[in-house]
Amino acid sequence: MGVPVYLNPMRERAIYSTLRPHLAGVKRALDFCCGYSPLAPYLMIHDIDVCGFDINEAAINSLREDLPRGGWSVCSYDKYVPSEEIDLLMWLGMEIPEAVPAFVRLVEVVRPSIVLLEYATGFSKGEVSLGAIAGQIVGDYELIGVNQTSFGFAQRFPFEFASRTFVIYREVDNASTS
Repeated sequence: MGVPVYLNPMRERAIYSTLRPHLAGVKRALDFCCGYSPLAPYLMIHDIDVCGFDINEAAINSLREDLPRGGWSVCSYDKYVPSEEIDLLMWLGMEIPEAVPAFVRLVEVVRPSIVLLEYATGFSKGEVSLGAIAGQIVGDYELIGVNQTSFGFAQRFPFEFASRTFVIYREVDNASTS
């Protein structure tokens, strides 16, 4: 099956390099609305178990074939229920504003130590989603990393550049601040 042609290694490396300094202690990651889960191979190299879900059955079947070590489910964002503890919860793309309540609920249920969000800068749906999520988790999580990068999409004509923003939050240890 192979890697889909629209995945962008420059994008994945930029996200991973932003996230990597914060991976100590992370054992399991959940990719929310994962698509082809572009960060999964990077995380698996560091012995992090990755699971994810999406309604895109072709993407999930590709992941099951190419990354059988992962836990991949065909499921809607509003139906997913995690069965194991999650240390890293990530949502790459964030172009589904109506999924924000489900993502926030998942943060509340799972209580991951790290939350990674990525969106297209200037793309109002992603920025609205980020604002809604950040506004709801701000008391329990602190901002620890932001990276903005641009890269090209060679498969589009004419050649286009996209600007992406990656935001990382870490759970606040309320026990040590009391």
